[in-house]
Amino acid sequence: MKKFVMFVSVLIIPTILQGCEDQDGARKILVKKGYKYIHFEGDAPLLCGPNDDFSNRFVAIDKNGILVHGVVCQKMGGYFSIYEK
Repeated sequence: MKKFVMFVSVLIIPTILQGCEDQDGARKILVKKGYKYIHFEGDAPLLCGPNDDFSNRFVAIDKNGILVHGVVCQKMGGYFSIYEK
């Protein structure tokens, strides 16, 4: 039973947390970087790294006026990455 609890806590819980969304935080990040007309399309746990806590797929207009699809990957502590397709 202890092995099962350890398995759940080590593998399952981080996977669940990785799929979490933080749209408010992601929106603030994208606006600061010059994105406009931001639309979120849900979480993207497989597009971010294993150490990222939040993921958000988005469609927006970048600062050059180009329509982009991408994902914002965030870690606790305010670290983030923006990946465009």
